[in-house]
Amino acid sequence: MLPQETFQRIDIMRFPLIVGVVFAHAYPGTSNNIITVFVYNLICNGLVRIAVPLLFLISGYLFFINFDLSKQTYWKKIQARRGSLFIPFLIWNCATLLIFALAQTIPATRIYFSGVNAPISSYGLFDYFNAILGLDRMPIAMQFWFIRDLMLLVLLTPVIQFLNRYVPLLFLMTLYICWMLGYWPVHIPAVEPVFFFSAGAFLGSRKYNIFALDKYGILMISIYVPTLLFTSLFVENPLAPYLHRIGIMLGIISAMYLSKQLVTYPQSKNKFLELSAISFFVFATHEPVQLIMRKLVYRILMPESWLLELALYFIIPTCIIFFLVSAYNFLGNVAPNILRIITGKRAKS
Repeated sequence: MLPQETFQRIDIMRFPLIVGVVFAHAYPGTSNNIITVFVYNLICNGLVRIAVPLLFLISGYLFFINFDLSKQTYWKKIQARRGSLFIPFLIWNCATLLIFALAQTIPATRIYFSGVNAPISSYGLFDYFNAILGLDRMPIAMQFWFIRDLMLLVLLTPVIQFLNRYVPLLFLMTLYICWMLGYWPVHIPAVEPVFFFSAGAFLGSRKYNIFALDKYGILMISIYVPTLLFTSLFVENPLAPYLHRIGIMLGIISAMYLSKQLVTYPQSKNKFLELSAISFFVFATHEPVQLIMRKLVYRILMPESWLLELALYFIIPTCIIFFLVSAYNFLGNVAPNILRIITGKRAKS
């Protein structure tokens, strides 16, 4: 059994990481101003890019803490993930598909639900399955690509366990090299989820301390910050993609070290532990809410000033997060059973 502090530190990180995901998706992608481009690169393509790999690392670690290659344990884990992953995945994607289909038929809302994909009214049978499951594209609730890849990795855990047990160095180094080079022969799951989930699985199956590199935390931060600044300033540099991925590794260690500082303060610890239960709901609902809100605000304000555009980049996702936290609390009061189902039983009763 792992120390309670380990689980607390993992829980403490969940909400900040989901906030990072929200800000990663807040990038409007329209500015040519040097300052706004730098800030977007620093945050969207830099700082918050540690969120997804770290979440996969944690998922692999927690899955393999009490996992063996027995059929009984495997099916028990699969059954548990059916309620925590598969059912919410279907609910949110089917709901998003229905909302998009209805909104695309109404002239007043059509502009907010149009995109590069064909209108839903023209879908065939495969298109519906493809939109919901993300077979060769993102699911229609695009953030759920994370859950899609995670579900596939859960199904592949016997293979991952076998490789981690018998050829761990070859297995993980091969994944690391593929990730660093940006090469991967299959569409799903992507190389980043496979690498970090498998790395977490390696640590978890051996009961290693996932926070073992805390003693190097200050050093990692001191290297991470200049690496982040360099890759944000010199995006076109040939070394930038590789330094970016090195920066992700450094950022993960830095973030995990900072969780140790949060857990030492009771007020911050308790608040982040409370917010941990809300993380999945914010993750599940922030899109397309944020996309629609940004389109609506930009349509009303038509920002031409880089300063206003930069301010909106911070204001819109912040307002979305506060709104979704309030919505979660409201649903917890009026429909707690529904909330537990749509959040994969993560909502506290």
